[in-house]
Amino acid sequence: MPVHRPVLDARSAALQVARLAVRSLYVELSLYPKPGLVSFVDSGSHHDMNAVMLMRSLFALRHYFRQIALAGWHGAAFPTFL
Repeated sequence: MPVHRPVLDARSAALQVARLAVRSLYVELSLYPKPGLVSFVDSGSHHDMNAVMLMRSLFALRHYFRQIALAGWHGAAFPTFL
């Protein structure tokens, strides 16, 4: 029997995409070992970044993720955000 999920409106869908993007980046940050990449354990090969900076970056991007998902929902052309 197929599973029926509620249809999301554009704003709800964009918010969900943004939350999943932030959560995914956090999970990627928390994984270790991963040679050359930033984690909570070390900065890998990045001398200019650490876990705190990456955390601040991913939360700073949360609004962009929502906006770009909403733009895609409405069929915006790729150059819209360039």
